[in-house]
Amino acid sequence: DAQSVVNWNTVLGAQRQIKKTGGWQYTYSLRWNRDTTEIPNQSTDKSDLLLPGISVDRTRSRGGMDPYWGDRQYYQIEAGSRQVLSDVDVVALRAGFRFLRTAANRHQFFFRTDAGALITNDLNAVPQSMRFFAGGDQSVRGYAYKAISPRDSAGVVTGARHLLTGTAEYDYEFIPRWRMAVFTD
Repeated sequence: DAQSVVNWNTVLGAQRQIKKTGGWQYTYSLRWNRDTTEIPNQSTDKSDLLLPGISVDRTRSRGGMDPYWGDRQYYQIEAGSRQVLSDVDVVALRAGFRFLRTAANRHQFFFRTDAGALITNDLNAVPQSMRFFAGGDQSVRGYAYKAISPRDSAGVVTGARHLLTGTAEYDYEFIPRWRMAVFTD
């Protein structure tokens, strides 16, 4: 039964963050990732990956805890190879953008997009922890966290090869620090 499947994800890694001019931050990482799936009375599958990676991001904001202006962008790449301690050849690409602006002190506009892709010849060998899911308050609101994904024959989400989500939101501040919002994800 799909409810009794147990997934474990074990990660061991190191990273080095370097701040550059203009607010950019570079993060160089190396992580070992083991995904274990246990199906009681049937099988246990393990997948190991050694993933060197680099990410670049910048966050800017004005207004402290209740910002009125800001933006964020990030880019990340990780790769694993069967030739170097990994069970599958895979390249994972991720990118995201956030944009917040306020007009006439009461009208706030927020835009968000996230994208990702897995480049591999064998998606079934890529562990679920690396696949893409959507849903939840930082993705597609109105859906449970990680509920949007392809499903297997039992109806269990399995994760996807690609991800593309977006948000457009308008907020109106009707009294200080209280806003009404209209959005689409």
